[in-house]
Amino acid sequence: MPLSSLRKEIDKLDNDLIKLLKKRLKVVEKIAKVKKKHGLEIFDRKRENEIAKKLAQMSKKYKVNKIFLYKVWDVMMTEAKELQEKVKK
Repeated sequence: MPLSSLRKEIDKLDNDLIKLLKKRLKVVEKIAKVKKKHGLEIFDRKRENEIAKKLAQMSKKYKVNKIFLYKVWDVMMTEAKELQEKVKK
């Protein structure tokens, strides 16, 4: 397969990822509103531990480097917490 075709495939996947991230952020906003309404904290250690366990399982299942998944997840969680802080104000 030519390099140009592979790059087009990567471009499409990048576009799909960005669309999914935008959808995720919309859900994060809804979560922030629920947390605000019920006086809940933004940080939920139990939930984050559950996600970390799930990431470890998915890394094995899909044969993706666990550290890579943790790094990506960490960036997403940081953004989610920052967005929730803005919504809760």
